[in-house]
Amino acid sequence: MLIYIDNISLYTTAQTLSMPARRFLLQEDGQLPPLVWVPAMQRRRLSSFAKMALQVAYCATLQGTSPCPVVFASRHGDLHRTSKIITDMVTEHEISPTSFGLSVHNAVVGLWSILTCNRNEMNAISAGKDSFLAALIETCAYLKTHSVDSLLVIYADQVLPAPYDIYQDEQQADVALGFRVSLSPFSDSSLEENTSIAIELSPSTHQAPSTDSLQALQFIDWLAGEQQVLPIGQSMQWECRRV
Repeated sequence: MLIYIDNISLYTTAQTLSMPARRFLLQEDGQLPPLVWVPAMQRRRLSSFAKMALQVAYCATLQGTSPCPVVFASRHGDLHRTSKIITDMVTEHEISPTSFGLSVHNAVVGLWSILTCNRNEMNAISAGKDSFLAALIETCAYLKTHSVDSLLVIYADQVLPAPYDIYQDEQQADVALGFRVSLSPFSDSSLEENTSIAIELSPSTHQAPSTDSLQALQFIDWLAGEQQVLPIGQSMQWECRRV
């Protein structure tokens, strides 16, 4: 399926990002985005996970001025917040209702909806190592079956906290990626270097090479590079092809 990607916005602490892909970074120093557009009362309640996800979404939608449906994906969600809640339960400490409410998997898109007054449909996905790929597939399916101009994709994950870090089976880095997707070229790109990129996403008969790299970072490195085809998928076989 042919899709167009635009307004790519990236935050990551990964040191493996290619030089061409660094042009998509919100900032080079790896510091969390300031989120000055979020009211202070709400901003202080946000975890680092929510902050990075919301900021890439904000930049990808031209500072929140292009409301559209959303597909959000994360393998682990806000596990740092969830881990603390579980620890508090075990140690019989009081659990904050606010913290509990913000720990659910779709909390980020809920916050996005409230902060930007966006009443469009929003979907939250988790599919293991293929969470990012699942978001791309869901996006294509949605665009094909709904009469919408574009859709916002948000992907976010963080380094696993203790004691769950012993189960890590892929690259460990904080990553938040946001971009818009459409079936036709965009006409309102905010940055010259982020003009619409056309790609073909389709099932493949070839297994993607085994790698520990996060799919979202593989995808961004591929978009910024010159390789024609990106085999992608661990439990399913797909490929992205440059058009």
